[in-house]
Amino acid sequence: MGISLLIIPLVAEIVTRVRYDHHLRHRSFPCIYEPDPVLGYRYKPSSTGLLCIPDLCRTVQINESGYFGTPFSEKKRPGDYRIAVISHSDGTGIWTVDGESFVTLFRRRIEAISDHIEVLNLSVDGKDRDLEHLALAREAVRRYAPDLVLLHIHVPFVSRHQTREVYRGYVITYRADWPETRATATRAIDYIESQTFAKAVYEASYFVRALTAAYFTRSSSSLAWLLQTNMTNKYLAGTPAIPESAKRSIEELLEARRAFAGAGARLVLLGEKGNKSLKQASVDSELDLVTFDVPSDEDSVLPNNAHLTHKGHDAVAEELYDQLVPRLREWGVLDGHPFTIEAKAP
Repeated sequence: MGISLLIIPLVAEIVTRVRYDHHLRHRSFPCIYEPDPVLGYRYKPSSTGLLCIPDLCRTVQINESGYFGTPFSEKKRPGDYRIAVISHSDGTGIWTVDGESFVTLFRRRIEAISDHIEVLNLSVDGKDRDLEHLALAREAVRRYAPDLVLLHIHVPFVSRHQTREVYRGYVITYRADWPETRATATRAIDYIESQTFAKAVYEASYFVRALTAAYFTRSSSSLAWLLQTNMTNKYLAGTPAIPESAKRSIEELLEARRAFAGAGARLVLLGEKGNKSLKQASVDSELDLVTFDVPSDEDSVLPNNAHLTHKGHDAVAEELYDQLVPRLREWGVLDGHPFTIEAKAP
């Protein structure tokens, strides 16, 4: 009987490790964020962090400019045409195994047909950040002097007014103008970190991880919420999305377009083809818009968090290329640089 009591947990541990390693692996969210009074948060320049979820586990890296992807100079090279792309998490490539996104794949296609076009990826991950992305576009025009700003946005704007901060190895999300939201987040993490023995047992045993997951997926208690916070991704969030009126959103875009034009930059909006309100706003206010399909087949979307895979990113990059190259030619950007629209990079 005593031996059986020892064997059963041992077998359970072996089975969960072998069969459920993908789902029960140690989770981690990269500690690459710092608060920003205008943008809510931005990336720490030259920082790295570990991202581990069921779909992937890799180290992510931020360049010295404070963004994902290829480093770039703040000053534009003479004679270059600079395109700044601002999107959300899919634009960063944070959720892909190889770190590539539709922006990097679009850049590769563009640079294959012209050596005087530079594509900057200024994307920042996070849901419902339309106001912050517009503010980032304004900053980009001032700092980097782009000739074209591709702004991935929604109408009406939606924003959670979130700040992200690293606290004791966790990424916490809160509203800077609601001090109690930060206090709630830090108290929750302090409690988790105070449970030294329980954390040690959890990290050592896959069987305990399975039992914990079974508990927090079936319970709505505050303890279950804390466990899920720690065990799923070491990321604490919870601020409501606040929509702005469509009228005000369009007014802000028109104001930005005028300001950008005064600085020598053209504004083109990016959006999903299913976003009818954005399309209507584009027609009514004559805002330049490029739309694309978001792939939904199982090979194009990660099963556990619905972000795009490399295949999905490649499909979006292809659409952007097909729509933007004719415009670049129409605007005279490609004059004197032989190319064909069919001559795409692999």
